[in-house]
Parts: sequence; C-alpha cells; structure tokens
Amino acid sequence: MEYNEKEVIKYLESLEENSIGTKRELYAMLQDKFSELDYSLRQWRRRQDESDTLRFAIDKVVRYAQVASIKLTGLTATVQANEINTDKLYAEMVGHFDEIDKRSDLAKSNTFEIDTDGPVGIVFSSDSHFGGGKGTATDIKRIFEEAELVNTINNCYRIFAGDLCNNFIAPWTTSIAHNRKFTIQEEHAISRKYITLIKDKLIGFVNGNHDNWSAFAAGLDINLNLLNELTANCFYDDDELFISIKTPYANNVGIVTRHMWAGTSQNNATYGIEKGARLMPYDAKIFIGAHYHSGSYIRSFPLRGEVAYAALCGTPKRYDTYSKRCGFPVSNDTISLGIVIHQEFGIVPFDNLYAMKSFMENES
Repeated sequence: MEYNEKEVIKYLESLEENSIGTKRELYAMLQDKFSELDYSLRQWRRRQDESDTLRFAIDKVVRYAQVASIKLTGLTATVQANEINTDKLYAEMVGHFDEIDKRSDLAKSNTFEIDTDGPVGIVFSSDSHFGGGKGTATDIKRIFEEAELVNTINNCYRIFAGDLCNNFIAPWTTSIAHNRKFTIQEEHAISRKYITLIKDKLIGFVNGNHDNWSAFAAGLDINLNLLNELTANCFYDDDELFISIKTPYANNVGIVTRHMWAGTSQNNATYGIEKGARLMPYDAKIFIGAHYHSGSYIRSFPLRGEVAYAALCGTPKRYDTYSKRCGFPVSNDTISLGIVIHQEFGIVPFDNLYAMKSFMENES
C-alpha cells in the first residue's frame, strides 16, 4: 500500500498548530482525508499515552497502517446478496403497486344496472353459520325458506355479508371446534347447496371473519373458489364491497357492505356503520353490516345533507353460545333485511321480507 508519510504528518501538524479538536477527533479527520490508509483505532488509542507529541503518535499509526491482503472465494454474503436483481425487483414492486391501485379503482366502479320501470329490491343477509355444536344451532330451514322467497320476487336481488359457515379451521379455533356437531366438509357441502339456490339472485358477496380463517390458515379463499365454481356472476371482496345500483329512474344508488365495522355503542346498534359511512370515500346511501348476532336493524341517519340508511343483519343462529357469553340481547325474529328502490318514493327499507314482497308486487 503506497502513501506519503510526510504529507500525513504535515497535515496533522497543521491541525495541531491550529488546536483543532482532540486527538480522537484529529484521527477521524485524518482517516477522512486519507481514506486509502486502513488505520487501526485500537492501536491508535493504545499508543496515545506513549508520547505527548502528535508526530510520534501518527508515526505509530502509519507504521500499523499496512494490512495483509486477503481474498474470499465461494458463496459469500456478497455473492448471495447480489443474486437478487434489485433493478428487476424494484420494477416488479412498482408493477405490483400499479396493479393493486388499478384494482382498487375498478372496485369503486362496480355497477349493477337493471332496465326496469318498476321497483327494484335488494335483500341483505349474513351469518348463516352452517354447522353447529354443543348449545349452538342454526335455523337452516328458515334460511332456505327465505332464499326461496326471494327467488319468487321479480327484480329482487341479494347481497350476502359474510360468515357462510362456522369453518373452525384455524389453529386458534380448536377450543371451539371440539364441540362441533358437523365436520367442516359437511359445512362446506351445505354451503354449496345454499349458494346454488341463491346464485341467480346474488349480486354481491363479502367474506366474514369465519370465512377468512381458511385464507389465514391455508391461503385458500373458499368462498371465492365456490362462487367461481358455481358460476355465480356477482361482485366479491373479502372485506369491503361497493356496488352502485342503476335504474332508468334512479341513477347510482350506492351500497357499501362490510361484515365488520369499527366501533360499537350500547345505545345504537348501527353506530359503527354510521361512523364508518361518514369517513368513506364512496358515493353511497346504504351501508350494510353484520357479525354481532344481536338482531336485525335498519334505520335512517343524516349523511352529508342527505338521508342514508344503516342496516345490521341478524343471524339465523337461533341458539348461540357466543351471543350468550358476550351478553348480547336475545335476537329479534328478523334475519334478512331489504330495501326497495322505488320510482316515486326513493329508498324504502324493510325488516320483513314478506311485507317487502307484497309492496313490490303491488307497486310493479
């Protein structure tokens, strides 16, 4: 290693004459200016007390500046790190972001258009929880009866808001699963039967927390695969779904559906939905939630100077140890909710599907 020792000493003397810093600070300056010298700070510190003159100390440092040459060959860390092409990786990450960004914009444009001069109905249901166990049971007969009822109503469609079956598949659900009456395979079989029944009326499907357990545990979105397999041509999201309903007389009636909304209140069952609606970027008037197993509610509330509606779907899980454990009130008899988009009255809410059917038939 070549260096000019006189130049080094001269530089240090100039620093010393001007009383610039401590010896350690001077050493740092030296290292910065003469980066080709591989100084040993430990050696420098050890020999500082051998002389009060900076010249002698620097002479010692220079003497120890020579380092033996080494060479590594093989699978070093540098070789392994360089196996990743960062330019290619950067381009892939940019492309991934652009893809997700495009999908997000596309999801905000979901539109269900129906060409009719009569009323259009949308039914909301959730939390069927097909399965059962010790102390828990779902009124499956009621679920299928309501599905068949909706199938008889002209221009009436439906959105499902999550928790199709119990699906105790995740590791953290084992404490619940040991009491189940039916296997996961049987739960999925009855789920298939139900989707087959409603698919021609289904325009939207959102996963619930139970549905997403398969994705968390095994990376498998069971409902997305089921809808695709049964050719259910509907909008879908695993968390949040926006759909705009468009008719000749009502342009873009927006509906946002989530299984779970942030925020609860013992004084208002739809508090979380209403709070979330005020924070959302969607042009929507109807906001649907589920999850709480505490009955079905639909109510109006003010939103940006207009009337909006918050709906909380109930559950046909008539005997529910979860609700009992949480202290929820006994659920009312309503399971599904609905709204009618009317050519004269605008949005008309219903918590009784039979009344909704009668209204639509009389107004058609």
